[in-house]
Amino acid sequence: MYYQNFDMNGQNNVNGQPDFQPPFYNNFNRKSLPAYYEEKARIRKISYISSAFLLASFIISFIISLFMRSSSSFLTLYKENNTFANAFYILYSTLSVFLPALVINIIISKKYKGIDFSNSYAKPQSKTMFVLAVFAGLAISFAADYIVNIISYIFSSFDIEQISSDKNTSNLSALGIVVSIVATAIIPALNEEFALRCTILQPLRKGGDWFAIITSAFIFGLLHGSPNQIPFAFIAGIGMGYYSVATGSVFTGVAIHFLNNLFAVVFWILQDLYPDYNFNKISSIIMVSIVIIGFICATIFALSNKKQVMQNPPSILTTGDKVKAFLLNPPMIITIIIFVGTALLQLRKTGASSDSSLGMVSFLL
Repeated sequence: MYYQNFDMNGQNNVNGQPDFQPPFYNNFNRKSLPAYYEEKARIRKISYISSAFLLASFIISFIISLFMRSSSSFLTLYKENNTFANAFYILYSTLSVFLPALVINIIISKKYKGIDFSNSYAKPQSKTMFVLAVFAGLAISFAADYIVNIISYIFSSFDIEQISSDKNTSNLSALGIVVSIVATAIIPALNEEFALRCTILQPLRKGGDWFAIITSAFIFGLLHGSPNQIPFAFIAGIGMGYYSVATGSVFTGVAIHFLNNLFAVVFWILQDLYPDYNFNKISSIIMVSIVIIGFICATIFALSNKKQVMQNPPSILTTGDKVKAFLLNPPMIITIIIFVGTALLQLRKTGASSDSSLGMVSFLL
């Protein structure tokens, strides 16, 4: 088609010289072209698939919570036996995150030609760039944690707090510690990166890499379903998505995700094993150090010519058109309402008692 010779800035792609604004980008006539509706329909389909993934995860979580609440003995064992709780969480994460993502991955592979998920599983093209990316991504995750702390402080100034759902790591045996690390660091990193940075992000890249990175991070945030975790996962997800694309491997995102979660669970365990010792200061020093090192690594990474350049294929759609097509459709709107509503149910006035009727879906998420 004739308009494929131009980019969004009216540049002629053959010689790179400025040219007239192509007529198909004129707001008055671009909507009359079939390609406009074809591209919007493609983005909507991926949005429907993303909504289906989130809703499937939510429904599976809800079914699991019903099962747990129907058996008082099971619920008691879950709350009192940390090793059992972590082992069960491995099963829960696999059923609620990996399984829906796998089904959707298979559907996309069969119905959408030109999407090759195998490229995501390749090794990073450069070991040096991989290490730089991991530290940079980890710094973004830690910085996101500080941002969430600021948000929490703002909530607390209005006497609002989130119902605590911190993992109980007390009285863990050696086996329990191993299971806790597997359940908290390894399994979520593998399952969630497969779901978000592979199954969701890759099909969206036809709309541009940054569009894919940010929208998949948005889905990643919703998946975590709590007032603190939604903004944290969104910001961290942007870092994980960017460095996965820039290094050409989803394993970069897996490594960032794993190390971020590992850092948290190790300090939970140490704090429980040595309750008389204040690990908060050590934790803060390490986090600040990694943020500083990470941003140095991010600078070196950005200046390197070994990274993959973010692609933005010529499109008849503006960025606003793409965002509207992805977000403003009934399935996605319903999904956002459900997950944001679930998150809001976890807020309470400071000092108020927890309402057990809120259910365990948000607790498990």
